Amino acid sequence: MRVLIRFGCEARVAFEEADADARADAAPALALLSACFEVTWFRAVGPRVWAAVVTPGGRLDELFGLRQPVFVVGHGLARDFHERALLQAPPLDLDAHLDPRVRFVASDMPLATASCAAWSGRHHTSVAVVAPGACADPGAAEDYLYRVLGASLRRRDLFAEHEPVRRRAEFIGRESFVHDVLAHIVGGHSVGLFGLRRIGKSSLLGRVEDLLEADPTSVTATVFLLGNSTRLSSGRWWLLASDMLCGWQHKIVRAATDAGSRIRPRVEALALAIKASVTDTRRLAAAFERDLRALLKAAEALARETDRPTARLVAFLDECDHLYPDRPHAGYWREDFFALWNTLLDVRRSLERPENVAFVIGGINPAGAEQGMWLGQVNPLFELRPIFLRPMPADDAAELLSTIGRRMGLGFTRDALDAAYSLVGGYPLLLRKLGTSIHQGDPGRGASVEVTAGQVVAAFRRAKRSFLSQVEWTLAHLRAIAPEEERLLRDLATGGPSAYEELWGGVEGRETFAHHLARYGLVEFEDERPAVALPVIADAIRRPAPGEFEEQFRLLKELADSVEDAMRRRLAADLSVTVPQAEAEHEGARVGHGAGDALHALLNAIPADAKNRALTRQQLLDIGESSGLGAVLESLGWNDYEILLAKFYDRVAWFGPSMERADRLRAIHDRANECHLARHNNRIELKALIARDGFAEVFRRITEVREMCSG
Repeated sequence: MRVLIRFGCEARVAFEEADADARADAAPALALLSACFEVTWFRAVGPRVWAAVVTPGGRLDELFGLRQPVFVVGHGLARDFHERALLQAPPLDLDAHLDPRVRFVASDMPLATASCAAWSGRHHTSVAVVAPGACADPGAAEDYLYRVLGASLRRRDLFAEHEPVRRRAEFIGRESFVHDVLAHIVGGHSVGLFGLRRIGKSSLLGRVEDLLEADPTSVTATVFLLGNSTRLSSGRWWLLASDMLCGWQHKIVRAATDAGSRIRPRVEALALAIKASVTDTRRLAAAFERDLRALLKAAEALARETDRPTARLVAFLDECDHLYPDRPHAGYWREDFFALWNTLLDVRRSLERPENVAFVIGGINPAGAEQGMWLGQVNPLFELRPIFLRPMPADDAAELLSTIGRRMGLGFTRDALDAAYSLVGGYPLLLRKLGTSIHQGDPGRGASVEVTAGQVVAAFRRAKRSFLSQVEWTLAHLRAIAPEEERLLRDLATGGPSAYEELWGGVEGRETFAHHLARYGLVEFEDERPAVALPVIADAIRRPAPGEFEEQFRLLKELADSVEDAMRRRLAADLSVTVPQAEAEHEGARVGHGAGDALHALLNAIPADAKNRALTRQQLLDIGESSGLGAVLESLGWNDYEILLAKFYDRVAWFGPSMERADRLRAIHDRANECHLARHNNRIELKALIARDGFAEVFRRITEVREMCSG
């Protein structure tokens, strides 16, 4: 029987010119997709692998919000599924026109669904698996595709993404802040971006970095560093300077390679000075200047080769307040803060074109840009332009909920969006948590639904304790970084606006603290007096410390799950790092494994006969080869993570205070035992532990382990 496929003209020609195996593999899947789509592009891209582009029609826009063409990858093998099918990419001339949220994979392989689910979680793209053999009746094809799309687009919780956003399609709002930061950099000025934790600073800085690197009018080399990494927070200033040079070098080499240029700058002066145990700041600064000038010269040469008018070096230092000199455990940074920034800014001023080098810092506490004197020394960052990233305005918050919700079959009414903003304001993380709560209220919905204001309020009440815990976590970080502001906020929440005069009337700097809180979006001014901006913030502050064991048990169980998740993410990030030997010449660079070597090294490091592991070693190997390292880690347990953290200790990017290897691993092991009490409902021993050490202490030390891995 002739297979009926809805082809566009060019796609039909390409299909008919393909070899017989490709046509035989693709025809059943394309016929199935033709129930709802038209095939507008087709190519055979490898042995038993083909690709196509299909344009939606019918009710797909109404039901799933699908308006743009969708990329399809077909896998013809019946007994094996390789990740190469997922790694296929559309041609560049088509990519900009395709829907970035979803793609189809056509395969009858049983492992395809699990592999695609793991891959989609890592790449923030929904993958709808079409199995042509599962729908033999052409009359049922449309209903089958609706079920596949519904399972892919509606069941996956797209609100529960916790990593900084880097894809353009996922970056919502904040454009004015992006343009403000970019304007300063392009104008040759350094800038600081400040705001509460998880307000979106890292996402915004990442967006700025991507735009700079994509600028066709300039050769821009960027480097992104984290001040709360153990390597930097417990290291010396010259390590940070060395990492900065190495990052710039890597980006210039990559840009030159992409342009077909033979420019390969070398940075060795500072590395040689460090290896020679030179600790004289002037000599290290001179070595840093030689290397920076060499990099800038290489970038300018590449700009001339590629007919671009400008070249610049930009360094992003996020979590910069972990390197402030007045921190309780500042260590070397009591002096190194001044050595680092005096060196960086002096070298920049000495350049013929200082505007070609810019520094962007990000953090919570703006003291780095606003405090003229620090510990009796002139603050080198004083007068750096501070930009405060406030919560989203109502329109951006509505766009976030509507855009993500539409992809999941959740249509928010105007009243629902207004209700959400009145409950959690414009805090992206709280908005996402609210979206997750709404989604969990009906995860198996078979069609798109309309979300009303009443459903928003009900979802908030259902998960209110989780919202309060999130606010408490955010304020705990504020307390560590900006204690005066946190104390003022707490007094305003418990004593009302009158506390501003009654308790803080004679406190020097209270206006500055209140102004900072307003810029964080935590307070609003009423008759020149600050008041807490949202009820959820006041409720979190007023909530009594957990006194009942059941509440303590719940909090510890949630914390234990978050620690395990942090370990898994840390291992997935660091064990996948690949640094070519040629690029690892500076001291401290880590040379990683290839993907296959990393997988085998991981499996060789853990016992093959663990009692509580659901999958065999061969099954783990199969999952790793088809879906990558992250999917393997998701199949392991806490005991395995402990083994891997010990085995690959030197490859892990630890965060927080510096600790000896044995002390850190012992702390992780001890906290694992405590977490097991909560995770396995051992209430008797957990109650005894809390009675002995106190709930606050148990919670603190488990949180400390999570922070080691979180970053």
